[in-house]
Amino acid sequence: MSDRKLKAAIVYRGFYKRKKIRKPDHRKMNNNSFDEGVLDNNIKNLLYNYDCDVYMHTYKTNDINDNNMLEVFKKYGYAVKKCEFQVFNWKHHKIGHSIVRSLELVEGEYDIVISIRYDLMFKKDIVSHIDVNKFNIMFKDKECSWDTEDKKVSDLMYVFPISSIENLKEALKEKMDYKDSAGHFVYNSLCN
Repeated sequence: MSDRKLKAAIVYRGFYKRKKIRKPDHRKMNNNSFDEGVLDNNIKNLLYNYDCDVYMHTYKTNDINDNNMLEVFKKYGYAVKKCEFQVFNWKHHKIGHSIVRSLELVEGEYDIVISIRYDLMFKKDIVSHIDVNKFNIMFKDKECSWDTEDKKVSDLMYVFPISSIENLKEALKEKMDYKDSAGHFVYNSLCN
């Protein structure tokens, strides 16, 4: 048995800075944006187990915020291999756009890909719940959305072997204009 850590492409995607306010009992923050606490949580509950390269796609806020976000990764010793900031345009950018674009940035040899939103935090270590040989989705949606032909799932995080990256990109592109988010409707395409 090898003690080698799996090589992982950690792919952050979506808005790193959001204006939506969380419920006070959920997390002690004024908003659900990326910050040092989120990265610290991600490292302690997920990233520690892997040899990571970081990729990111997000939307510009301003130069100061954008640079500060990158500095948080440097502070924790994570060099960002590729990062793309785009100006968000409601007419051209669907919710799934950032997921696809972030995956297109990945290059090199990896065992797994972890595609994750910037604001996702974990209550406990989740590594033991990940099967690195399969496509992992955090959870299926509520029963009324799962028990339909759509099979709606969570788009908060996907963990999968690198061999599945093209399948996910195609599934997202196929569902880009479908209902509320391409990321929620990839299950059927990935199963085919």
